Amino acid sequence: MFSTLDLTIIDLQTADTSFIKIGSMPSFIKRGGQVSSVESGNLPMGIISEANFDVVSRSMQDEDLLIMMSDGMFDGVKHVENKERWMRRIISEMETEDPQTMSDLLLEEVIRVSDGKIDDDMTVVVTKIRRNTPRWAKIPMQKWVPQIYKEA
Repeated sequence: MFSTLDLTIIDLQTADTSFIKIGSMPSFIKRGGQVSSVESGNLPMGIISEANFDVVSRSMQDEDLLIMMSDGMFDGVKHVENKERWMRRIISEMETEDPQTMSDLLLEEVIRVSDGKIDDDMTVVVTKIRRNTPRWAKIPMQKWVPQIYKEA
């Protein structure tokens, strides 16, 4: 068996984000009604002996949603040919901006489309980026605080 790694590092001061995706499924960023995917061509760990990998960088903005999911979410949808495009469409059509509700709806949709069968783990992590300005600060700080919700 080969291992995958899906790691996101968010700078809490600038919201600059680095993605290390080794053999993992694409992640998605929802900004308003637009959804973009983040992916890398790194092979799973263990296929080659050297550990070289690409880091993908993105700048997040206030109110952006970051959606990460396991391969079980993609593999559960058997009849769809382009699963990434299908997932992008499902995410873009969601009217909610609440991370917990979005993760629940995504999981529910994949299980519904796969006729209620769960063949692999289905994990969804939805994070909302929010600017944190303390009430007591005379000069507002520019600190970003991600809110993480996980559904497994």
